[in-house]
Amino acid sequence: MAWRTEHEAKVLRSLRHPWIPRYVDHGAPGPVAYLLMTRAPGQSLQQRMARGDRFSDAKLQHVLARLLEVLAYLHDLNPPVFHGDIHPEHVIVSGAGDVQLVSFGRARSLLAADPLPAVGRPGYAPPHDPHAGTAAADLYALGA
Repeated sequence: MAWRTEHEAKVLRSLRHPWIPRYVDHGAPGPVAYLLMTRAPGQSLQQRMARGDRFSDAKLQHVLARLLEVLAYLHDLNPPVFHGDIHPEHVIVSGAGDVQLVSFGRARSLLAADPLPAVGRPGYAPPHDPHAGTAAADLYALGA
């Protein structure tokens, strides 16, 4: 969907953080839209869990600390940005321990006219969530 790609490109263009891939280009030269960003080396937490990888307590604390730093950056922006879709598929961890938060297609801002409803992913959204698309919902998803 071209409008979703346009939305994600708009969000990514405004972000500058070492643990968020940087926007490069986007477009829709035909029926399929594309979004080009810098590479996030590694595999998603979901891929690593599916293959049976186990994280030490220290490694898990490192990953969570990095993600909390990214969320603090996003939530402290003016206007704040809320990721809105945090789950293991959108967290990339490299063999060297670098962490990247990816997939900003559902990101929201308090002052933006967002084309997407604030809907969390089942299992990662607060139950009966009155705070979808907020800092509280992002933090809940990280803890889930």
